[in-house]
Amino acid sequence: MPTIAELDQPQLQFVGWVGVIGPAKLPAADLAKIQAALKKAASAPAVQQKLFETGLEPEANVDSGALARETREMLERNAGIVKTFGIKL
Repeated sequence: MPTIAELDQPQLQFVGWVGVIGPAKLPAADLAKIQAALKKAASAPAVQQKLFETGLEPEANVDSGALARETREMLERNAGIVKTFGIKL
């Protein structure tokens, strides 16, 4: 099986991530509380150690807008890959 580099397909990028997603119209005050709680939890040394042990690299300072843009870009990129290579379920 050739690698992605051997296929000369640099657009193929597969990154796994874990996040918390809420409703689009979540009140800003509620979003801020949730973000603060998640940041606090993700910054705890015991939590970070567990995440590292499972192969994850915690990043607690993710901007909601940036995450939304990155998610849209990933979906668009992957949709193009599916279409280009005729991938079917």
